[in-house]
Amino acid sequence: MERPRKAFSNRKRGAALLIVLAFVVLLTGVSVAYLSRSTSDRQVAHGSFNQSKADQLVSSAMDNIIGDLRQEISRPEGSARATYGSGNNVYYVYTPTSSTNMVPRRSGNLTAAPNFIRRSVSPDNIVAPGLPSFASAVNSAPADPANPKRGDVTKARWNKHYLVPKANTTNDSTDPIASFTAPDWVFVTSDTSNQTAGRKIITAPDQTVIGRYAYAIYDESGLLDMNVAGYPTDPSAAAAVRVGRKGFLAYADLGALGNYPIPNASGDYKVDKLVGWRNYGTTQPSNTFPNSNFAANFQSLATPATNFYSYVLNNTSGFLSVRSTPSPSPYPWDVYGNGRCLRTDQKFVQRQELIAYRNAASGGSFNTNALQYLSTFSRDTNSPSFSPPTPTATNPNFLLIRVPANPNWTRFDGILAVEGEPLVKTRFPLSRLAWITYKGPSANLA
Repeated sequence: MERPRKAFSNRKRGAALLIVLAFVVLLTGVSVAYLSRSTSDRQVAHGSFNQSKADQLVSSAMDNIIGDLRQEISRPEGSARATYGSGNNVYYVYTPTSSTNMVPRRSGNLTAAPNFIRRSVSPDNIVAPGLPSFASAVNSAPADPANPKRGDVTKARWNKHYLVPKANTTNDSTDPIASFTAPDWVFVTSDTSNQTAGRKIITAPDQTVIGRYAYAIYDESGLLDMNVAGYPTDPSAAAAVRVGRKGFLAYADLGALGNYPIPNASGDYKVDKLVGWRNYGTTQPSNTFPNSNFAANFQSLATPATNFYSYVLNNTSGFLSVRSTPSPSPYPWDVYGNGRCLRTDQKFVQRQELIAYRNAASGGSFNTNALQYLSTFSRDTNSPSFSPPTPTATNPNFLLIRVPANPNWTRFDGILAVEGEPLVKTRFPLSRLAWITYKGPSANLA
């Protein structure tokens, strides 16, 4: 006999339905969260992939540009090559065949911008030994300056470094003079048969194009290095002798920069502020940068100028880096005399820092138009710059040690040592710390 079925109440059925719906909602929430996270991760991964592609293209473009300049130096049309050494120990010295070939050939440049020597331009009719840029007739600037499109590079952006004279000299905008023409695009293809380092001049859409770049080259060798140039007010009796002797870039007169001098008189001591910021530990300026009274003690005390003069006169490193020697004054400077704030000199590592310094003070520390005469050209070497106070045979001064005659050994980077070059050419690479393992040094882990 069949057992009678037990009837379920509406209350129990409703509870079961709620439990099922709760699980459905929970599962839906988890699914939505998963899909949302997957979508965001995909966007991040896609962005990272595109950034890596852009970085590779930029690196390749830089290799092409620098490689062209190196070939310009070594091509027989511009230089005579002398060979030294023998066997595997051979190196070359290139001597320009004329004064014209001592500097890079100009192409697409401006007469009104003497620092501007080359840009990617189409057609590129550069004279040998210069090499063409292989740019196409597609300009990087927007066709309509008022409505730039994605990927366009405005002329103002091309002049963010202020190396081209400005169109409006009364403000701080970066718009260059009207005669400035933005560089043309250089298209890079994936064609393996291409013999111009992937560059191709195109006149129509090309499916092999994988990227593009444009460039402009400026010569900063004739500009004033602001890590050295400029001296403080000297109220001492020896001022005429110190400043008048010149000879050092440090005593270049920044008040004579053409139409845009950097003043240092009549209450507008901008050079004093510059020197006070740059040579902070040496000159020991009063007050705080960028306040208007920063380095005000330079105008009344002879000590800052005397310390600066001694620093310049006794400098033996060619101003390759910030000062590290304790003489001629207590250095680093104990600002508050409690041993808690020891300050040294400082320098502009790159041009952006010089521009940032210029914009730091209220109203600008000097006229932006002066930036076309200034640089932060680094003369620092990649070789070790430290020497022990008292060199010994065990701890020598490697700056003075050269490779002896007839070397027969290879450096760690695979390059053969050359007679007469520095024995230690590069700084210690941090990657070699991998040699130190829990089992001790291991050269096999380099």
